[in-house]
Amino acid sequence: MRPKYKLLTDSQWQSIEKLLTDKRKRKYCLRKIFNAILWVCGTGCQWRNLSSEFPYWQIVYYYFNKWKENGFFEKVMSKVVRKERMRQGRNYAPSAAAIDSQRIKRSPSINIETGIDGGKHINGRKRHLAVDSQGLPIAISVSAADIHDLVGGFDILWRIEKNSSGMKLIRTDMA
Repeated sequence: MRPKYKLLTDSQWQSIEKLLTDKRKRKYCLRKIFNAILWVCGTGCQWRNLSSEFPYWQIVYYYFNKWKENGFFEKVMSKVVRKERMRQGRNYAPSAAAIDSQRIKRSPSINIETGIDGGKHINGRKRHLAVDSQGLPIAISVSAADIHDLVGGFDILWRIEKNSSGMKLIRTDMA
């Protein structure tokens, strides 16, 4: 059973807020908007079914798209991973990574970038992941399921280079 969703703590929000470059005055609190995005991603509900404790779903969805396009979520993920590595007493930048992929069945509401994987006979999408030795994400890429692992792995290499300059070893499976 999944634990109940928890709002961001003050210290978590302070570290995320530092990454926001636009400091103008707003009608809606960005912390509430970020919490709403995490709530949608954590519960799997549709945007239109967003709880009334958050701003209107259109506003939350607007910021989700805006932050997705400008790479804000990647910056947050990178900062969280670096902090966790430092907390564990490791260097902030990983020196080794492992790359693999996973197929996901298509949901009825998704119709972009889908395909049928010939080997597994799954109609859907494929996520390519690069993780460090602790299992923390370094880079994530999503493609159609009919994209070969070799192509998806090549696509994820530039993401690894952008997030981790000191990479010495990358492990992968046969593809």
